[in-house]
Amino acid sequence: MQFIKRHMTLTALLLLLLVVVAIVVYPVFVGKRGSHIDTCATQLSLLGVAMQAYAADYDSCLPNALTWPANLHPYYQSDRYLHCPEDERPRERSYEMLQRWGDQRIPQGKAERLILLYEIGKYGLDYRHSDGMWIGHGDGHVRWYARDEMTPGTILGAFVPEAAP
Repeated sequence: MQFIKRHMTLTALLLLLLVVVAIVVYPVFVGKRGSHIDTCATQLSLLGVAMQAYAADYDSCLPNALTWPANLHPYYQSDRYLHCPEDERPRERSYEMLQRWGDQRIPQGKAERLILLYEIGKYGLDYRHSDGMWIGHGDGHVRWYARDEMTPGTILGAFVPEAAP
């Protein structure tokens, strides 16, 4: 009986040790990619907040689509927010503003569907996050979309299609 208790205690300790090691080691192997994805979403979210702050200061108008990084710089104050850690182009901007919204007001009632910021790469749209991309919307929220959801045509259409009822 003593042997069984000792054996069960040893097994429980080994199992506990295994769980602790898994908790510590798992982020080392998986967390690096996850943290990059979280960083990209966070950066787009911060840029969205900067867009909202800019609009509040400029009669509800968005910045010029060609000069938006410079226009927003007082609101985000670090150029690192313009670069996704998974973008292979170290000195290039990873995000673009949809040009049709430059110097415009955000349409009322459609801000949550409005495509405002999207990920770009060397050859245009970049699906660098698990074959998808992060999109910054007009109301400031950020969402990940799969490649088949966020096509060049969808982006050029400027709005995410409404969900089916």
